[in-house]
Amino acid sequence: MAERKPGPTFRQVVLDCTDARVLADFYRRLLGWEYRPCDEPPQDGERDKDWLVLRNPDGGVQLAFQQVDRLPEASWPDPTPIPQQLHLDLTVDSVEDLDAQHDSVLELGGRLLFDRSDHPDEPLRVYADPAGHPFCIFVA
Repeated sequence: MAERKPGPTFRQVVLDCTDARVLADFYRRLLGWEYRPCDEPPQDGERDKDWLVLRNPDGGVQLAFQQVDRLPEASWPDPTPIPQQLHLDLTVDSVEDLDAQHDSVLELGGRLLFDRSDHPDEPLRVYADPAGHPFCIFVA
């Protein structure tokens, strides 16, 4: 077996957004993750940051949020005029968990784009987060 050369370590996924705090807080509440130290919401009168990071308390990959001036929303499932380019896949253990997460996503400001929750092999739903990024939640 050939020896594998060391490569870079996968650190995080970065999402562009026009309101980094709103999008970070959406995923913080949905996933139960925590802000990186010093990325918590600002105190009264302080300017908010344009780069925020969420950490999984169990370790592993992080999510980062980068403020941009404009961001065209993906038109998925219509691939024109703006393809999705990237999406997050999230999993749950059961259809009951999928239904519970559906309610959470909508309460947090997400939008349902596609519902295949009745599929016998891989029930799933596709949502748009508050910035319009598509993401999937499916039973794995």
